[in-house]
Amino acid sequence: MPLIAAAVCPHHPLVLPEIASAAAPELDGLRDGLGAIERKFLNILERNGVTPVGAVGEPFDPAYHEAVATDESGERSHIVEVYQTGYRQGDSALRPAMVKVGAEPKFQA
Repeated sequence: MPLIAAAVCPHHPLVLPEIASAAAPELDGLRDGLGAIERKFLNILERNGVTPVGAVGEPFDPAYHEAVATDESGERSHIVEVYQTGYRQGDSALRPAMVKVGAEPKFQA
């Protein structure tokens, strides 16, 4: 379960896989509360024209994507994997998506 804090600060202490995946019933209220906050926050962003960028299969666009890795088996200049979702408002990138991009295979002669 993605947490709202991950969109704001990926190193925030609440962004721990243990919280999202723990089977501890005492964390159910925390998970439900964070999920409600996240839904509200994303709704506010959407109402203000902020949209996520960086979906697998999407063509790579350096204005909205930051290529941090390449994959020779992937389709050239298309996103193969998304490490961190990016956000844009209109034509302006608020945060580029960190992605792995397909590349042409390199043949040795």
